[in-house]
Parts: sequence; structure tokens; C-alpha cells
Amino acid sequence: MQYAATRPVHRVTLKVAQPESAKSLIGLAQPFGAQSLALTVRTTGELRDGGSVRFMVEGVKVNSSIGPLDLAAKLARAVEEKLDFTSQLDMEFGEAGEKGKGSCFERARDDADPGVGESAEFGKEEKE
Repeated sequence: MQYAATRPVHRVTLKVAQPESAKSLIGLAQPFGAQSLALTVRTTGELRDGGSVRFMVEGVKVNSSIGPLDLAAKLARAVEEKLDFTSQLDMEFGEAGEKGKGSCFERARDDADPGVGESAEFGKEEKE
């Protein structure tokens, strides 16, 4: 995130592989003030009572009426072993991007649960 101080950010992605940390992504996104947020959640595994689960929602709003994080966490609790869980939050900042997000990245890193990953797409450095 070395470019956050000098380049406009176009997209930030936060990702976690533990159901218990998934909801923290929403709080970590708050300071960024993105134009849009999109959530992708995937849960797969073998159920304790037999059978298997394969659940995925992609690109939904974080406040979707289906409650994707709660539903995925409930399904994950029912998995006996070999749980494969991913929650990803994509933040978009528009075509021009936004500058001055360095402190947001620092805060997210400081506040994040262990295992939260981040990636970002930046524009070109602007000469002043």
C-alpha cells in the first residue's frame, strides 16, 4: 500500500477465510468512504448430518435482505470438516479514483483480525 499517499486508489479488496472474522470487513471498510461496496461470500463443505453444502453469493450489497454473512456463518457451523470459507469485500472509488487514503490503509491494518488480507488497484502517480 506504498502508493496510497501519492496515487489515486480505484479499488480496494478485503478478504478473509474465517467465518468469525467476516463481519469485521464491513467495519474496516467504513473509513475508506468508497462509492460502492460489493460482498462475495462462499461456503462449502461436508455437513455433520450428511450431505454437503455449496453456498455462494457474489457482488451483493452488504445490507442485502438475505443476510449473506449470517447465512454463510450458519452454514459454516454445520460443516463437520474441510470447511472452505471465503468472504471478500470490494470497494470501488470511481473512474478517477480517490487520493489521500493512506491513513485508511494504516487504520485497516491496525484494526484487522489476523488473517484479513488486502489488495488495491491504484492509478498513475500525479505530478504536481
